[in-house]
Formats: sequence, C-alpha cells, structure tokens
Amino acid sequence: MKDISAILLDFMEQTHAPGLGCKEVLLAAQCAFRQLADTPQAWVFRLERNRLVPVDRVEDYDLNLKVEQEYFEACLIENADKPVCVSGYIFFPIRTGGGMLLGTAVCSAAVHLDEKTACGAMRLAKDAGLRLEACENGKQKVLHGKSTAAILSHEFKTPLTIAFASLQLLEKNIRRQSGSKAPAEEPALKYIGYIEQNLYRIQALAENLLDAEYADERALISDEREIDLVQNVEEIVQSAEPYAAMNEICMTFVPKTEKPCRIVCSPRVPERILLNLISNALKHTPKGGECTIKIEDEADGVVIKVENEGEPIAKENFEHLFERFWRGREERNGSGLGLYLSRRLAQLQKWTISAENRAEGGVRFALHISYEQACGSVDRLSGSAIAYQDDSLKARVRTALSGVNFPQK
Repeated sequence: MKDISAILLDFMEQTHAPGLGCKEVLLAAQCAFRQLADTPQAWVFRLERNRLVPVDRVEDYDLNLKVEQEYFEACLIENADKPVCVSGYIFFPIRTGGGMLLGTAVCSAAVHLDEKTACGAMRLAKDAGLRLEACENGKQKVLHGKSTAAILSHEFKTPLTIAFASLQLLEKNIRRQSGSKAPAEEPALKYIGYIEQNLYRIQALAENLLDAEYADERALISDEREIDLVQNVEEIVQSAEPYAAMNEICMTFVPKTEKPCRIVCSPRVPERILLNLISNALKHTPKGGECTIKIEDEADGVVIKVENEGEPIAKENFEHLFERFWRGREERNGSGLGLYLSRRLAQLQKWTISAENRAEGGVRFALHISYEQACGSVDRLSGSAIAYQDDSLKARVRTALSGVNFPQK
C-alpha cells in the first residue's frame, strides 16, 4: 500500500539539492506522480511558448489530445486549485506561488485516483511549482539586496518542511506499532511533541524575519479582496481556543458591532496581526485567567480589542513595545518581532494599533480599522513572505502561538 506522505517527502528531499535544474525537478515530479497514480501511464509536461512539451523524449506516451490548445490552457487557468478533466485525461496544473502556469502532470481518466491520491497529486504539483520557481528565478535574484537574516530564513523553508513531514511519518508509525496503547503511555510521543513545538518556533522565527524584511520594503500582495471581518476574526479565535484551553485559559469572542464589517484587504493581514496579539496575550495570562477578543463599532469603522488578565505593562516599556527585536527583561520566548510586525502591517493598511493597561488589571491591545481607508487604495505586505506559510489556518495558528508554553502530548 502506497504511503502518499512518504512519496511527497521523497520528492522534496530529492529536489532540495542546490544547483538542481528545472528538468531534474520535473523528472523527479514525474517519478513521484507515477508512484502516486500507481501506473507508468502518467506524465509531466512543461509549458514552453504556450505548448506542452514532455520532460523526457520516450516513446511510452501518446495523449492524442483532441482539444484546442487555447481551450485546454483556458481550463487550466480557470481551475487553478483543482484537477482538470479534458478529453479523457486528468490534468494537475503546476504553477508558481504567484499563479503562473509552468506545466502540468497528466494521467488517463481511466486510472482510478481516490480522493487522498488526488489531493496528494495536487500537493505534488504545487510543490513542483515552487521548486521550479526557485530554479528559474534563482534564489539570489529573488532575495537580491535582502539582509542575511532574510536569506537565511528563506533557506529554512524546505528543511523545515521535510523535518515536519518526517516527524509526522514517525508519529504515525509509532501510533500504528503501539496499537491500543493510549498516547500518554507511549514515551516517544512526548519527545515528538517537544521536537514539533520547537520546529514550529523555528518556523515562526524564520517567517517573522522574512516578513519583517518585506514589510519594510512595502512590497505588494496579490490576494486582496473583500472579506467579512467578523467571520474572519471568529474563525481565528475558534482555531486558537484549543491552545488557550491547554493552559486553562478561557478565551472568548464578543462581537459588539451592529454594522456590516466588510473590508477590502488580504485576509492574511488581519489574521497575522490578530494572531500576534493573541500569542502575546496568552503568554501573559495566568493559568485560570481570561483572554477576550472583541469587535466594536467606532464612528468611522471598527476596533478589534484583545484583552487579557495578568500583570500590567510597566510604564517605561510602553514606548518600546512595537520596536523591532525589543523584548522585556522578563521575556524568555519570542524574537521581539511579533508586535513590531503587527504595527507595521497596520500602518501599511492605514490602520492604527495601540496598547494600554486595563483599570481592572491586565492589558488591552486595540486595532482600529477605518472603513474609508480600508476600502480604498491600500498598501500590502509582500506575497513572497506570506507564501512560505502552510496552507491551513490550523498550521498558521500553531506557528503563531509556538512561543506560548503548552503542555506536551
């Protein structure tokens, strides 16, 4: 029985070698695709001058596509994130992180691909696109003029992904071998938890360093669209609640707005700001305390408040809170970039962020969003930095909250 995760991991390991060419990446992708589809009748094509060209000039392929090239390409463009069935074949588009078509993986529609295999093929196509993009552009060109920290954080991406995937396979094998034994009774799982938590911390540091570099450059992101702010915040809070519960912290979401909260921006911007503020709040909330996230109306927009019980901020620290790399004397975890990035992202959107001690104890951070400013022409964070994050909200929450000390598995 094929192990989809192992096949994808092998592909990433093979294509991470420095100096690897585009053809080698595509050949490795074809080999992995054939393993996933469990058939030699599966191919990978590269796009050259609007024509699909096989990566190897062998005689074992004959697609006989009876469809106009323009129609086929239009299908791929319109179905960027899912397989395309054309003329009896299934196509898995290979794209760059920015969406540009580079090629496709193809197999006959007669080949049975269950849902997990199809998802694995799409993941393979996405990984192949990112590897091709790195090969074609050259990492030095992509990061030309960036700081050493940004270059290093860029280089962390693939080794971290391989480490995460290897750890997941290891955990799966341990659980399979332990059978009916409860997870708490398997000591190895506890140490896997320690490794995983610290890998997330490294990933968070790498992403913060890279995002800080691009934020200073005021580069652009391509996924700006209209979003429901209340729904966006509620999903983030719900994803963070289990982590608060691990430390016996009660996290609640209180929407107090009566007006529609629809703004135009990249959904990742309010998400990144809010996760940084939640992470900071959880670090300073005592066990058994409360952390509350509110949305309230203002005269010209809304305000998102993140409040937590605990010690107040020392008066002399307020002027340093949002400085790059600044950490309080009592801080042991974190890079000192979370609050800096939150303010920088807010500034790029022409929003404002503030902090104050609550009269009843604890701290309150407030993100003020103006409807007029948010729906106009906005500056945006670089897509290159955001693209290095995992696709799922669950993984992004885990990364953002990695600096909080949680009990292990």
